[in-house]
Amino acid sequence: KKEMAYKGKVVRWYESKGFGFVKSDQFDEDIFVHFTSFGGGNLVEGRSISFDLEDDRDGKKKCGNVSGDAVDSERRPPRDSGRGGRRDSRDRGDRRRRDDSRDR
Repeated sequence: KKEMAYKGKVVRWYESKGFGFVKSDQFDEDIFVHFTSFGGGNLVEGRSISFDLEDDRDGKKKCGNVSGDAVDSERRPPRDSGRGGRRDSRDRGDRRRRDDSRDR
C-alpha cells in the first residue's frame, strides 16, 4: 500500500454537495476534497484523513487518493448533488408547452 503524503482533519463537509475542506499543518489554507477522491460516500467532520495532493483544473490544490477514519462510504451523497442540469422553469416543462402549441 502506498504511503500518503499528507495528513489532515476534515473541517467542513457539505453532504448534499459531496465536497468539503481539510485542514493540514503543512498548508496555510484549507484544501478542497471531493467525494470522488475516496470512492464515494461522505466525510465526517473533525476526523482525520490521509491524502495525496493534486492540482484541480484551475491550478488550485485538492485532495486525491483519500483514506482514513473520516471516510464514511456507507452514506452516499444524494443523486441530485448539484452536478449540472437546470432545475427551474426553463427546464423540460417549457419545452413540452412549446411542443403542445405546435399541435394547434
